[in-house]
Amino acid sequence: MWQIDNQTPFEVGGIFTRNQTGQECWLVTTKVTYTLGEGVLLVDDNQAPLNYHCCYCTNSDDLLYESDFELYKKNTDIILNANAYSPNEKPVTEMEVELLVGNKIKKTLRVIGNRYWEKGFFYVATDPEPFTIMPLTYCNAFGGKSGLNPDNQLPYQYSANPVGKGFHTADVLPDGLALPNVEYYDSRVKSTLSLPKPAGFGVIAGHYDERSQYEGSYDENWRNNRYPLRPEDFSPKYFQHVPADQQYHGYVRGGEEITLKGMHPMGDKTWILPKLHLQYLTYFKGSKARLRRPRCYSVILEPDANRLIMVYQDTLECQGKEELLLKTIVTKK
Repeated sequence: MWQIDNQTPFEVGGIFTRNQTGQECWLVTTKVTYTLGEGVLLVDDNQAPLNYHCCYCTNSDDLLYESDFELYKKNTDIILNANAYSPNEKPVTEMEVELLVGNKIKKTLRVIGNRYWEKGFFYVATDPEPFTIMPLTYCNAFGGKSGLNPDNQLPYQYSANPVGKGFHTADVLPDGLALPNVEYYDSRVKSTLSLPKPAGFGVIAGHYDERSQYEGSYDENWRNNRYPLRPEDFSPKYFQHVPADQQYHGYVRGGEEITLKGMHPMGDKTWILPKLHLQYLTYFKGSKARLRRPRCYSVILEPDANRLIMVYQDTLECQGKEELLLKTIVTKK
């Protein structure tokens, strides 16, 4: 009962969960890892394991991966864990990086060397320091913590990005405060009063503004009438792990070009996403098998690790049939 018969070289797993209406669902995920070749992607001998919960960076508070088991995504998340590399390893104080996917995603960010607020007649930013490599993490985007909340004796957080740099409360002098290294061109730090949108390419945690706005209202009505289900005003947009400008609308199908500019030590790089046709055949006791074709919910590109990961998923409603579900056979055509 509840078995996975994996007939592919990829990582496959299944869990039971409930949807918005409380129906039992059988969720099966296939995780496919490729090695980045010169313009081509090759199936990696070392397939990355499935993540059943979120994983953080080992040397920072940045969220590295979310769970590979989300109930539903309307779009494919394009997740990029990367560094900015100056051209020809020559130090620069500022540069541009860009992510392009097919004809639907073009995201350009500004990368700046370390700088700080300096007190003069007004507070001004110091000249940026030269760099050759800059991590494109949310720790290097605008945000952070500052001051002390008297209600809980904890620092105030910039709710759009609590792990960033540059945020400060009115009671804290910003002299010497580090400024963000990664910014949107149209949303920069211009003064000590600036509150720009955090810029990055990685996963956003569920309690950050970008996602928490879709989480719904966990209030008295929810406690009395909905618990343990999600609130009635919960939106599936919460399951998208990246900003809207990194969501590939309508799912990637394979064949799309993905290009990195300024984020590979060997210069600009382009790859073609593979076309992979997976099938899930689920057997229930006493009834016909059900054939499903999963969709690609996430593409995770990690150029420094020389790999690209594609996560495919399907959710099968089976309320009242949970105890009859025997197995799912996973194959590729």
